[in-house]
Amino acid sequence: MTTFPPELVEIIVHQVWYSQMPSTIRKSFMAACLSINRTWKAVYGPIASQDMYITNLTFLDYLCDIAQSRKSIIYHDFIPRLTRTITCFVDLRENEREGAVKEVYALPSIRGF
Repeated sequence: MTTFPPELVEIIVHQVWYSQMPSTIRKSFMAACLSINRTWKAVYGPIASQDMYITNLTFLDYLCDIAQSRKSIIYHDFIPRLTRTITCFVDLRENEREGAVKEVYALPSIRGF
């Protein structure tokens, strides 16, 4: 099996990461980057750490834990060192009964960011 050069993988991940997409597609992309091979995982970590996209509240808790411990196989110590922005996606069609927006607004600002 042939692999792409790291420079090309970086361009692909960067272009896809900064494109607009629904949270379901973004979650699929995140999972795919981590499962293709080590090159994709190594390129994904720093790019995803700079401008974070929170696709659900469980993922937010996971990232907060990483920010506090600064230990992760994927993100290493990139979070919060490289983090510039955090964008929370709430799909109201999917989560309207859960009050997801209220939960995001009520999150404490002391979780590590």
